[in-house]
Amino acid sequence: MAVSSLAIAAVAALAIVLPGCGFNDQLTRRGFIQTGDVICGQTILRSIFAANHAAETGRRLTQAGRVRSLAQAYAAAAGRVRRLPVDDRDEAMRNRMAGAFAAESSRLAAASRQSAGAGVTRAVLRAYAAFAADARAMQAYGFNICGGAASQRT
Repeated sequence: MAVSSLAIAAVAALAIVLPGCGFNDQLTRRGFIQTGDVICGQTILRSIFAANHAAETGRRLTQAGRVRSLAQAYAAAAGRVRRLPVDDRDEAMRNRMAGAFAAESSRLAAASRQSAGAGVTRAVLRAYAAFAADARAMQAYGFNICGGAASQRT
């Protein structure tokens, strides 16, 4: 119950921060990084919220179900990042992030279809290993959440 309240509070805080991150039709680099980090944070929180909601409603979300939920969140994040209006200098990173999130979504979705237990875990670890170079690039670019906390959730 406390975890659910914490997750809901964090989602609410991110929702408050998000409107202040954009700048007219085009994001500055600072706005791109702030908005990207909000999207990444929401990606993590959505998957946690889905697992908590399942538990609160008496359903036990399987390991594969949690991974599938995270895959769906990465797919949604890819679409949101892809639509961000950025400066020409940030376009390559925006496209790299969107592609990395979409690819990670596909890898996680495939992992969720593995045999239960160790098969899912190994597939998830391989998915995160494949995402590592993109995660490091996001961190080097200046993102605090993208490529950090988002790449370490299972």
